[in-house]
Amino acid sequence: MSGGHVRQRSPGSYELRYRAAGHTVTKTFRGTRRDAERELRRLLTEVDRGGRGPSKETCGAWFTRWLGIVAAELSPLTLRLYRGHIENHLRPAFGDDRLDRLTPARIQEEWSKITSLAPSSRRLLHQILNSCLSRAVELEIIGRNPCQVLRRRLPRIEHAERAVLSPLQCVELLGAVRGVPRCWLPLS
Repeated sequence: MSGGHVRQRSPGSYELRYRAAGHTVTKTFRGTRRDAERELRRLLTEVDRGGRGPSKETCGAWFTRWLGIVAAELSPLTLRLYRGHIENHLRPAFGDDRLDRLTPARIQEEWSKITSLAPSSRRLLHQILNSCLSRAVELEIIGRNPCQVLRRRLPRIEHAERAVLSPLQCVELLGAVRGVPRCWLPLS
């Protein structure tokens, strides 16, 4: 494991110092010394696993990069749908947040605000964000996908029961349209 150290700067404020990708990284941590040491261990473990340390990229910048990456993998219609949902919903909600600091609680907070959308649209937004963050995990930009925790908390889609004609109603319908010219009948 790479080395690092914790130094108290003032009461409740600690400096975390460690090496990542050939550079010395210094972070300020607010909390207890034990929490600061825990955070340093987490950062060092991430560096040892091949990470370059915390990314300062915003979610908005990653959304743009991700759309460029997946453009060749998606149909033009799907890409247009994803781009529309990102520009209308995800970028306004998460665009200024740092990608490495996005948490399940933050995502849940935003999902709670968009109750005006249909459950199917809210599920689609979650699927887009989940796919986007999964690719960031695959490319080792972030350590974990905060959307994974929330997959069981998505709104349920209510399916309306559809009316089906009985055999007698089918006979009556066919009898009623028997004399109607074919050009007036709907195409099926």
